[in-house]
Amino acid sequence: MNLKFQATINKDGTITIPAEIGKKIKSEKVNVKIVEAKETKEKKKRLKLDDIKDEDFINYLLDHPIKVDKSVPFLTREEIYSERG
Repeated sequence: MNLKFQATINKDGTITIPAEIGKKIKSEKVNVKIVEAKETKEKKKRLKLDDIKDEDFINYLLDHPIKVDKSVPFLTREEIYSERG
């Protein structure tokens, strides 16, 4: 069973499960995945690409993935190398 809900972490580090969700859970133990809520605009300020050292660029991309329009066609490996002739 997969359930999804938003919660706030309490000062003591616990998370309160909403009652309606708790009623659906049948076992005493569950696996928990924490996903942070979207960052505020202030936190989203991004570095200019010129400010990033070459060795940090991969880490920057991992932390700030580039969103690509799904209408852009992606080439397969075969299509990429078929142009070499």
